[in-house]
Amino acid sequence: ATLIQSILAMFLTTIKSKGLYVSYKHKGPSVEIFVDILKLKQVIINLVSNAVKFTESGSIKIRTETRLEGCNSGLVTLTVRDTGPGFSDQDKKLFAYFEQLGHRNYGGSGLGLAISKKLVELMDGTITAQSEVGKGSTFTVKLRARLNDCNSQPVVSKNSSDNNNISECDLGNILVVDDNTLNRKTLAIYLAKQNLHCMEAEDGKLAVKM
Repeated sequence: ATLIQSILAMFLTTIKSKGLYVSYKHKGPSVEIFVDILKLKQVIINLVSNAVKFTESGSIKIRTETRLEGCNSGLVTLTVRDTGPGFSDQDKKLFAYFEQLGHRNYGGSGLGLAISKKLVELMDGTITAQSEVGKGSTFTVKLRARLNDCNSQPVVSKNSSDNNNISECDLGNILVVDDNTLNRKTLAIYLAKQNLHCMEAEDGKLAVKM
């Protein structure tokens, strides 16, 4: 919950200016989840950023669910649902680089979903999208993760890389791609407070070279 709330805080100004209703709920047991926190955080940032960007009115609903499969493993599901413009099921380039589903008036590089898909795959997970034009979009991420023992504890995500657990406060790198300099600087300042090093790129072509 703390991770989701900290990410939502990054977009609070835009959320308030648009008058959006944003909610977050968790379903399932509260357990300690061992995932790569840096990759997961980047994915959530990308999905929430898109939802806030494309949703001019209405709501954004974020849901997480943990489903135990024994004491030490389970399925973690993240869902981000918005009431934005949506897109057609015929759009086959949803997760392709430099594609922005025709919504060019919103700006941006079109890299967010492609990066998210790659990061989720690196965590052996899946990301899918459902949408209808004029009725919004729903993005769902599913990850199989190692969980704590059967005793319930507060939800705390930790890094898992090369079988070594790394605390969330350790330094990591996050790439921010945005053609708006103010947006990049705002995110950079916030991420620095989270002990994360921010790399910036003003367009997608520059980003893939970094």
